[in-house]
Amino acid sequence: MSYATMMVHIDAEGDSNGRVEIAAELARRFQSTLIGIGGWSPGMGFATDVAVIDTEPVQRQQEELTALMTAAEQRFRSAAREIKAIKHIEWRGELCLPLDHLIHASRAADLVIIGRDAPAGQHCVAIEPNAASLRIGRPVLVVPPGIGELSARRVAVAWKDCREARRAVSDAIPMLQNAEEVLLAQVSETAVEDKALKGLDDVANYLKRHRVCVTTKVYLRREEAIASDLLGFAQTEGADLLVAGAYGHSRLGEWMFGGVTRDLFEMSPICCLLAH
Repeated sequence: MSYATMMVHIDAEGDSNGRVEIAAELARRFQSTLIGIGGWSPGMGFATDVAVIDTEPVQRQQEELTALMTAAEQRFRSAAREIKAIKHIEWRGELCLPLDHLIHASRAADLVIIGRDAPAGQHCVAIEPNAASLRIGRPVLVVPPGIGELSARRVAVAWKDCREARRAVSDAIPMLQNAEEVLLAQVSETAVEDKALKGLDDVANYLKRHRVCVTTKVYLRREEAIASDLLGFAQTEGADLLVAGAYGHSRLGEWMFGGVTRDLFEMSPICCLLAH
């Protein structure tokens, strides 16, 4: 198992260098094709209307967006080329809503890498990690601001006996196979400890059959918010990557997110690999 193709989202405005560096290094590590992707959302004035007569502002904005797209592609290719031995590099930029573009294009990727915080800029509509993780149908690596390196030598896995966590563990296997140590942790305030540990044993044995080095299995009695307990465990153990399920469902046309997933997006100082 491997990630044959990785896709990294580039913001129209703002600094995407950290996640591009991480994506390029991972592409080198896994001998993957690396695709850079960007979507640029025009402002309200860009939309055509029968009452609009003056087309100059529309043309000017289109030219600005095209220039932003070209500059972002150049930044992506320059950063990617600094990492040697990348199998192949592609670029996909469109004048459309970034998330819509990412959802459609992600069919070409095994792993999608995005940033967490919204950059500022009049032409920029940020990718929301929660919406991306629930809608694109691919594992999502969320990179916090200020992070430009991911060794993933010690990886923490947040376990919960549910579909999303099983999907996350399966999707993360290539990353886990490359780790020196994998730490399994379950946080609960209601589960029976003996039963929880038995479940962790099953997950550990499953991973070991995939040549994953599981070194720690921990049942944590909940003390604070579950996300806080998981992140505290990961940081104490020196992990720089947390693997977890992304929980949510659609209600009245809006994506509703579980508290743990939302807290991870808002609080995590380390990279998170999430799957739904």
